[in-house]
Amino acid sequence: MARRLSALKKWSFIFLLLPLLVGCESVPLFGQFNLGSSSDEASLKLECPTTVPEGYPYFCEPTLSGLSMKVQSAFSTPVYTLVDNTCAGLSVNSDGAVSAEFNYSNSDTCSYRLQITSGSTTTLSDTITLNFGPGLEIGFSAANLYVERGGIAQTASITLSEPSPFAVTLRYQLEGTGDKTLLADQGETGFITIPKGATTIPISFSVPLSASLTGYDVLKFRIANGTTKEKKDLNLVMHENAIPTFTEVEATHLTTCGISGGNLYCWGHDFYAQVGNGSGSTDNVHLPELISSSGTWTALSGNERHVCGLSGGNLYCWGNEYGGKLGNGGTASTVHSPVLIDSSGTWTHVAAGYGHTCGIDSGDLYCWGNDSNGQQGNGAGTTADILSSAHQWDRHLDEYYWRL
Repeated sequence: MARRLSALKKWSFIFLLLPLLVGCESVPLFGQFNLGSSSDEASLKLECPTTVPEGYPYFCEPTLSGLSMKVQSAFSTPVYTLVDNTCAGLSVNSDGAVSAEFNYSNSDTCSYRLQITSGSTTTLSDTITLNFGPGLEIGFSAANLYVERGGIAQTASITLSEPSPFAVTLRYQLEGTGDKTLLADQGETGFITIPKGATTIPISFSVPLSASLTGYDVLKFRIANGTTKEKKDLNLVMHENAIPTFTEVEATHLTTCGISGGNLYCWGHDFYAQVGNGSGSTDNVHLPELISSSGTWTALSGNERHVCGLSGGNLYCWGNEYGGKLGNGGTASTVHSPVLIDSSGTWTHVAAGYGHTCGIDSGDLYCWGNDSNGQQGNGAGTTADILSSAHQWDRHLDEYYWRL
């Protein structure tokens, strides 16, 4: 009995001398525990940043360290509470982690204190004042990422305009009309951990071989929080075939077309159907869209409102027909997909002007479309909406003498 009373007196003495102090900005203050002839040093370290970028999630986690196992066993489970809190939305969990997604603006401030209670002992931190600064820009290392079904994982990086001031978790979400269950490692929503000091965070995407795809499925991967600036998207293009490798490209005023493996792709402004996807929509196309998979395309040329190309030596055109520049006889004001203009199989060159088009077939030059300035070179000076031969002409234009 005397030995038990002695032990109780010793532990009572310990708790009477238990002054847990809380430091801020990673500078711990210490309490001393005297256990007879030995001593144990304890510190509660509160790593709380005081500068928070506008819109960036806030996170602070206290760390209890320096206690021997003997002393730790004497503690009750600590309870954490916020005191004198003026930070709207701030909360503390059972582990003492303080977090929030604030709506404060640049130059705003708020403050709080953290209280820890263990058994009959309570300690309170100094006031922690948060100062909100300019927001970070959060984007991606690429605008588009092509992911082949059953292929190797493709990687892009989340990018921050400044190093992350502390470790946080950002939320992401998948948007778009594509199947959001196709990705192997990402759900429709989830979380990305951003380490302290990081400016780039790689993230990989893959589509399993068992996934069902029809052509292209396009999803937008978006970081849902962390910035008040414009949220940028990573376009995930999930497809059956290999990633296009372009060998020819034609950039017009607002539209681009390219050839990969003999197949035709177009994207960009589609108000005049110059993308050629047959949709009849005037919406912009933000990714290369497969227009023809014939494998025989060799040449392209376009201008503001129309595009022409060669496939298997045959001539095709599409887009706006105004002025006869498509060469199809003016049968439609707008052609939404490549239409066969001539099937000789011997075309070698094509060039699209603003309102007219020219090409070479078997060494002969043909032009069609607007001729208001003599650009067809046929001596007529009148508009032609069908191919007009210009291979036997001599003409004086603007003090230059041209001969084919």
